[in-house]
Amino acid sequence: MHVFLTGDIQIGKSTVINKTTALLNKTIGGFQTYFGSDRGSPTKPLYINSAAQPKVFCQENIVVQFRGEDFPLIYNEKFDIYGVELIQRAREKSQLIEIFL
Repeated sequence: MHVFLTGDIQIGKSTVINKTTALLNKTIGGFQTYFGSDRGSPTKPLYINSAAQPKVFCQENIVVQFRGEDFPLIYNEKFDIYGVELIQRAREKSQLIEIFL
């Protein structure tokens, strides 16, 4: 089964996914992208980490750095390497794969 959630920002998509997966008792893999507490800042970073792990707010996990009026810096290699690694690992070891974008 595949489930795809879409909707406006802050509508509760991640909340629904987090609460549902907490009840399933399955091995979860995949990745999530997320903002920190500075989500409203025009210079906020977007992070990536394993869907099965807590959110990490460090330089190594930044995949996009917003820069106000300038175009954001996109770190494709981080997404292409780490994101792919997380999906491959999930395909091998997980019963449920989550991808939060």
